[in-house]
Amino acid sequence: MTQVPDTRRQQFELQQEVAHLQRQAAALNHPDTFAQSAKAERKAIALEKELAKLRQQQAEAGAQRLLRVPQILRILLLLWLAYQSAKVPVVGILQPETAKLVHQAQ
Repeated sequence: MTQVPDTRRQQFELQQEVAHLQRQAAALNHPDTFAQSAKAERKAIALEKELAKLRQQQAEAGAQRLLRVPQILRILLLLWLAYQSAKVPVVGILQPETAKLVHQAQ
C-alpha cells in the first residue's frame, strides 16, 4: 500500500487559483478579450480536474486505512486468544492421585 501525502494545503491552493481564474475569465468575457477569457476558463477546468483527482486519491487512502482496521483487530484477537490459552493447559498430565479420583468417580 502506498502512502498518499496529506494534500489539503495543495487542494486549498488549487481552489483559490480556480476561483481566481474564474473571476478573471468572467471579467474578460467581452468580444475583444474572448481569447484571454477562454484561455483562463480552460486553465480553470484543468485545475478543477486536478483538484478532483487529488480528492479522489485522498478518499481512496482513507478507505484503505479503514479496510486495515478489521485485519488489525483479527490479529489482536488471535494474539489475545493465544495468550489466554497459554495460561490454561488444554491437555493436562494426570497426577497419580488425580487419576485415582477420576477412576473412583466413574
